[in-house]
Amino acid sequence: MLLDTPAPAVHLSPRQHQIVGLLAEGKSDKEIASALQLSPATVRTYLQRLYRRYGLQGRTHAVAVTFGAIYARGRQIHDEEPVMFDGAVTFDDNAYPPTVAPSAAGLDPAAWAGRHRADIDELLHVHGAVLLRGFGVTDVAGFEQVARALVDTLYGEYGDLPHEKDADVVYRSTPYPAEQSILFHHESSHMPQWPTRQFFCCLQPSAGGGATPLVDSRQVYSELPPRVRDRFERAGICYIRNFVEGLDVDWRQMFGTDDRSEVERRCREQGVECEWLDDGTLRTRQRAPAVVRHPVTGEPVFFNQLLLHHPACLEDFTRDALTALFGDDEAAFPRCATYGDGGLIDAETVHQVQAIHDRLARRFSWQQGDIVVVDNMLVSHGRDPFTGSRKVVVAMGDMAQRRAFEAAAASGN
Repeated sequence: MLLDTPAPAVHLSPRQHQIVGLLAEGKSDKEIASALQLSPATVRTYLQRLYRRYGLQGRTHAVAVTFGAIYARGRQIHDEEPVMFDGAVTFDDNAYPPTVAPSAAGLDPAAWAGRHRADIDELLHVHGAVLLRGFGVTDVAGFEQVARALVDTLYGEYGDLPHEKDADVVYRSTPYPAEQSILFHHESSHMPQWPTRQFFCCLQPSAGGGATPLVDSRQVYSELPPRVRDRFERAGICYIRNFVEGLDVDWRQMFGTDDRSEVERRCREQGVECEWLDDGTLRTRQRAPAVVRHPVTGEPVFFNQLLLHHPACLEDFTRDALTALFGDDEAAFPRCATYGDGGLIDAETVHQVQAIHDRLARRFSWQQGDIVVVDNMLVSHGRDPFTGSRKVVVAMGDMAQRRAFEAAAASGN
């Protein structure tokens, strides 16, 4: 019998403790997810991680062994940081993002991160993001060291963000008006390659607002109406960009060259359509999946930049200004999005997608020195309006290639 299994020393985080308790009550993954405000996919990932760690054979075995540890050893389950971390840090996965903090001063953040990279990766596959707080990071150099410890390669050729001064692989955050929101998006998901890891570091929190809200896109996928989800999954999205001087990133900055033939060559290599308009504006069109499967967990993710590109998401005054400049031809706006087959994405569908993101968004208050590590393929991010000065710097790395995902999808893997 399973209850006769020798009880191992069971170490559960607070969140795992909650999940196992609900499991013992006979709750389904969906019921557990609803009770704890998680996605069913996240609950399954928690359980799979628990099964792997203790060699468990399923739900019944998990309950038997976990609660067997209480009765057989006459003690409670350890409600403490998981054994993946040493005693040098504390861990709270009831917070979001799950928060790791040093137990005492003097811990080298980059060295610690390097030792626990695999553990942080495991947490990212469950939660999508992890907050490192109180590690004493005060400048760009210290942030870069931590980021380098958590990826194979940092990426230094990203044209959509300005580089931080004297930093090859650290960027300033999007230069967007402080009084406006930046809508949810997966970094570079519309491009031929994107980072699998993204890092944010707060060097100066704002006086008010300025949160970086996060959304688990596994949950977005599961909550989309099947009709909407299936259309995006079948057709993908076509992103149209017009690099209009003064209204968007200049094409020279984006491509890192002022040679038009070089831009054309790169576009051909990457499967991007491009044309030069009569006024010298560069227009590009590129088709990308709207849904991908995560390369490690295998879960479907609503992975795109629909909300950043579709004109239905523009504020009224911005839309009016663009209409005055370009007329009713939305394809002439700096950014536009259609279905990948050329069909129009109606405003009602876009607003439905936006409402799901807004409802699922989770926020935390930035503190100076905070570093948030994000699995860019699981979690989308945005930025709230803010007052006062704010400085959040960005790094990204371990790039993924769209062609690899398209090939895997075509082969059914």
